[in-house]
Amino acid sequence: MKGTILVNKREINKAQIKKFLDEKDKSEAIKYLSLKGNVSLSTATYIVDLFKDNRIDNFDNQDLFDEQRRNLDHNQLIRKPSFIAKSRKVIVLFAILILSGFLFLKYFIGFSHVEHHFDHFVANSGFSFSSSTNEVLDAEMAQDVATDVALSAPTSPLDIEMWNHSIKTGQYIPEDVLVEIQEYKNRDFSKLVLAIDSPTDKEAQEAIINNYEEDVASLLQQYDANFKIGVCYKAPLQKNGQSGQVEIARVTAMVSAFNKERGNLGNIQYPLDVAYDFVKYQDAPNTWCVSQLSQHIPYDYILNKERW
Repeated sequence: MKGTILVNKREINKAQIKKFLDEKDKSEAIKYLSLKGNVSLSTATYIVDLFKDNRIDNFDNQDLFDEQRRNLDHNQLIRKPSFIAKSRKVIVLFAILILSGFLFLKYFIGFSHVEHHFDHFVANSGFSFSSSTNEVLDAEMAQDVATDVALSAPTSPLDIEMWNHSIKTGQYIPEDVLVEIQEYKNRDFSKLVLAIDSPTDKEAQEAIINNYEEDVASLLQQYDANFKIGVCYKAPLQKNGQSGQVEIARVTAMVSAFNKERGNLGNIQYPLDVAYDFVKYQDAPNTWCVSQLSQHIPYDYILNKERW
């Protein structure tokens, strides 16, 4: 059993896909496969479904995007009906039931008697409904929604041009990914400020290696690659810095790995990400460190003019 799969002549770590699926994040697995393998979302979806069905090991040493593999037995790569498709059937059935109930009330019972029957049911059940109760419930729901929005963490920037192309060409895109795309389009990046003090490519690479240690150092050596940092945006200093240290500079930027033969490798593989915060502390004013994203930034098309 191999630890990698071959997609479009590119090796992709199985463990990363399985990690996404274990976390019930199929959309991230699809996006990851699409980017790493440079394949369409529909192809990535088929491959992820192979993981979910525990059939991915049947394709060891075979390129899942090879021209000769495109005519695989339909039963091997068939995509099961999505949750959304199933939900639509339930919604249609529910709508038919509601319409049937509406016609029954109108033509057989008569609307004038409905309020009397409902009041009689409430009186005998012990339940009490009032406008004030509804207002309290609405207020609690609004508070929960506001809390969810406030606690949502910044996410990595999206290559919106790639997703727009996928939508225009009619490729399958999971519903939650469509929501994420719309959220990205609605973000206001006009208030972002370009950073004056920012790490160089070498400093960014050292910060990433220091954060992940030997794993990433070996990965860069394996791919004969180096990190480059993109446009840096000034980020608010955090009051509670790492280990209680005082921050003196913080920026947010995308990073990508490059080598001479293949060009842009993106984040290569898990656990690397495509964007980070870089921070300097008062105790070490000349050293940049990696930190979690503190703000949303736009996709850097200058850094990633070569798509990985």
